Amino acid sequence: MKFKPRKLIEYVAMLGIWLGLVLLFGLLSDNFLSHRTFVTLANRIPALAVIAAGMTLVLIIGGIDLSVGSVLGLCGAVVGLALVDFHLPFWVAILLGLGVGLVAGTLNGLVSVYLGIPSFIVTLGMLEIARGLAYLTTNSQTKYIGSAVEGLATPIIGLAVSPAFLIAVVVIVLGQVVLSRTVFGRYLIAIGTNEQAVRLAGINPKPAKIAVFALLGLLTGLGGVFYTSRLGSSDPNAGVGLELSAIAAVVIGGTSLMGGRGSVVNTFFGVLIIATLEAGLAQVGASEPTKRVITGLVIVGAVVLDAWRHHLTGKKLMLLRQLFFLTRSPSLPNHSQQVVERERVRIARDIHDEIGANLTQIALLSELAKSDLAKPEQAKGHMDEVFRTAQSLTRSLDEIVWAVNPAGDTVEQFATHLCTFVPRFLQTAGVRCRLDVPNELPAITLPASVRHHLHLGIKESLHNIAKHAEATEVWLRMTLAPDAITLTLEDNGRGFQAGADANPGADGLANLRQRMKEIGGSFEQRSQPGQGTITTLTAPLENDQ
Repeated sequence: MKFKPRKLIEYVAMLGIWLGLVLLFGLLSDNFLSHRTFVTLANRIPALAVIAAGMTLVLIIGGIDLSVGSVLGLCGAVVGLALVDFHLPFWVAILLGLGVGLVAGTLNGLVSVYLGIPSFIVTLGMLEIARGLAYLTTNSQTKYIGSAVEGLATPIIGLAVSPAFLIAVVVIVLGQVVLSRTVFGRYLIAIGTNEQAVRLAGINPKPAKIAVFALLGLLTGLGGVFYTSRLGSSDPNAGVGLELSAIAAVVIGGTSLMGGRGSVVNTFFGVLIIATLEAGLAQVGASEPTKRVITGLVIVGAVVLDAWRHHLTGKKLMLLRQLFFLTRSPSLPNHSQQVVERERVRIARDIHDEIGANLTQIALLSELAKSDLAKPEQAKGHMDEVFRTAQSLTRSLDEIVWAVNPAGDTVEQFATHLCTFVPRFLQTAGVRCRLDVPNELPAITLPASVRHHLHLGIKESLHNIAKHAEATEVWLRMTLAPDAITLTLEDNGRGFQAGADANPGADGLANLRQRMKEIGGSFEQRSQPGQGTITTLTAPLENDQ
């Protein structure tokens, strides 16, 4: 197991925050720093701890579950119904409670994932449904169970902690192991970071997302059992507001609300902080409204802290923006400066999105290859895909570097770039390329936005030729006028009937027209069935748009 100092620092920092809170309440209350306080604290947190562990995984994939409090109440109500009304054994009641939680979580996942409805909305609906069912199950009355369920919450002699606490610790450890030491855990982080890259890697993210919601439902059922055991009764109002405490604990522990980052161990520290805050406020005599205000401020503070962390993760993008802005000439008018800013920010975004997606795809494929070492053919297939993705990444890097480099802001450099890029692109598709470019080109500046749009226009046109035209040869011609540059692509493919619905690139052509329009240029395409296609892109040589 590889030692990670950064993780240790995070754990020590969270422990330090909790100890600081303990010392604060120890100074404010004479009775807080006592054995009884810590025993009570340890035996109150199991329900919140197991639910927060599941919530961590849900937030990591970019989801959220607001129904856990109500589902806990429903699971507790089912346990009470089974024990009091049907006189079933305790272990059967536990299984029923776990089953209800599992069903509720699975329904949340299925509806959210397969119907494409935000989990916020789906679980908000489940919050009301589960609470209503809890009232119906108990006839809106508390069912007193007694010693039949109290064993899980009773401290073990000699340990001072309950079996529920020990089970919660086991759940935390297993959750962290699954998240950081298994392929499934890597999938969850990848889904939260860039779900599109996961799909491109040939992995269907839907089963994993549904499994995470189902797992949270199962852990909520377990939390309902713990809660019922601690109270010795089944209360239909149990768990009201628990979803906020769980989310706050997870975010305090460092899990991002944006997805893609989190730690189950740090979430446990977040649970300790929330529970200590509640217990400390009670001991110093804070009124119920005051406790709610302070707890709410902590939740808001946790969300603000997460947003600040997320802002720091974009530090590299900010540095790139600052670097690009330094290349501006101070003599440029304000409008030109804004144009340059937009262009450089776009490039920074391309670096983040394009390279990030490819690197994530390579990482996932590598994990698949490692897991398939016993199956050489499958492992070879994954490694071949890694190689192809790495090649694609290299090409993307070349394009981004070219777009960033100010040395490319001339017609001559742009022509040199096209004479390299176009033949290489067509060679991959098995199509011959012929170039017709003037031998001598004037030293005319080509604005970054213009050359970038022209490059993407040529790239999209080449893609359409390779995919749809069935051509064997393509001509690229460049012509210059005093105020415009014109690029023409002519292929000997099958062509198409102008305006026909069968044109497979119709949507792409509309995008090309819009792209050229944005820089004050034009796009034209002429074609006849069996006679190939001629694509013309024209852009101004002096344009501040």
